[in-house]
Amino acid sequence: MSAAAGPEPAPFPEPVMAFGPFRIFRCRRLLLEGEQPVRLGGRAFDILLALLDRAGEVVGKQELLATAWPKAVVEESSLRVQVNAVRKALGDVHGDGRYVVNVPSRGYRFVAPVSHVEAAARPGARGEAHTPRHNLPSPLSTMIGRDETVQQLCAQLARHRLVSVVGPGGMGKSTVALSTALAWLQSGTPACSDGAWFVDLSAAADDDGVQAAIASVLQLAGLAAGAGTPEMAAAVQQQRLLLVLDNCEHVIEPAARVAVHWLKAAPGLRVLATSREPLRTVGEHVHRLPALALPPAGARLTAVEAMHFSAIQLFTERAADCSGRFELADANAAAVAALCHRADGLPLAIEVLAAKVGAVGLLSLADQLDNHFLIHTPGLRTTLPRHHTLYAALDWSFGLLSPLERAVLGRIAVLPGGFSLESATVGDAELRLSAAQTVTGLLGLVEKSLLVAETCRERLLYRLSELTRAYALEKRADAAAGWHAGAERLPARTPPRRAGAPDETRPPLPAPACAA
Repeated sequence: MSAAAGPEPAPFPEPVMAFGPFRIFRCRRLLLEGEQPVRLGGRAFDILLALLDRAGEVVGKQELLATAWPKAVVEESSLRVQVNAVRKALGDVHGDGRYVVNVPSRGYRFVAPVSHVEAAARPGARGEAHTPRHNLPSPLSTMIGRDETVQQLCAQLARHRLVSVVGPGGMGKSTVALSTALAWLQSGTPACSDGAWFVDLSAAADDDGVQAAIASVLQLAGLAAGAGTPEMAAAVQQQRLLLVLDNCEHVIEPAARVAVHWLKAAPGLRVLATSREPLRTVGEHVHRLPALALPPAGARLTAVEAMHFSAIQLFTERAADCSGRFELADANAAAVAALCHRADGLPLAIEVLAAKVGAVGLLSLADQLDNHFLIHTPGLRTTLPRHHTLYAALDWSFGLLSPLERAVLGRIAVLPGGFSLESATVGDAELRLSAAQTVTGLLGLVEKSLLVAETCRERLLYRLSELTRAYALEKRADAAAGWHAGAERLPARTPPRRAGAPDETRPPLPAPACAA
């Protein structure tokens, strides 16, 4: 395979530090236990490197804080959380001091013997001179709260050739998929001996666009003009590689068709797809990406306790990055938790809120925030246009809905909290939907990650996130005529069923949408 340009092999052997059963590769930011990669967050990795560089010495707390947060001021509790993450990664969970010990009032010390070796070959590979090339974009920020998810996805890739990461816009699907691809590549598995390749489908519009995007990344454009999917896939049929198909939702059917053709023609290929709905193909394993972990609503937490929840960790780190002076403390932990609950644990929404703390102030933000403000507040300029605001992200999803699904979304937006199927199918004089039509629309909304179906006390309930509800209510209020026109184009209601006659139009009840 003629591969896209990727990182070139280092012109000199890479320095490696070894201790116990572990090896740490500084340049590749890779920690191995034996031949298996160990997941470690970016700040925890920086702290471990700082301790290893001065093994046997006490490294002061302020020095470690400056190492992990060079442009921000954070509390000591954040350092304790990251040190605990290092200990957990090294199996030092009971505080027996095999590797990292606390020196009261001073800092931390790495106590195990450390040796320095050189490695010219990729770890985990025998006789290979360099890491397989790839085109995976380098992360610009630390991924938070998804380490376990990445481990699960790597295990799923080992068992399935097609894995789809599914979730609503702003949930961090692309970030998780890229981290998974990098971990899969660095694990040294023979299933990825020819690399991992990222294919952005955001500009594709049909089968040809999907095909062209894959061919461009794999540099297969030199095939004869008019070559189809089987011919192109045959060019890599002897390769063992991973394709990351990102942003599939707007070309869901073409992406599904092309992925299946490539998988059939190239037995050594694996596909990791991201989308707001499953591809719905044979052999697909669906992993629904959940929101970040939140503390119980209204819980009174200290800063240390709050930092055990990934939503709080993300808010704290992004607020510190943006303002340079934010600190999570016992006094403001409850306000941060409330904001993260308002954001529904959605990473994009949390980052939007955290970026405003420096300009508005935490307490003012918590007091004045409403869902209308949140969905319209601009985020990062460098993201895709559909992620510039939460409204844009929801608008992108709304544009992919059928007229029936749009009508049902407007109908259920007025239902508070978790609601039952019976509540959703109560007649709406304005929309004129039958019960069967409403159930069909609900199924579509669940599949497209705009509605959650969950079992509560053996009863199936549906729930809209507060952000999706705010968006849907705004749409309903601003475009009532549009809702009505969309409903008028729907099929006519079926005539009443005779008593005792079987109901042949009512689809089965939907199953809960749960994480894989």
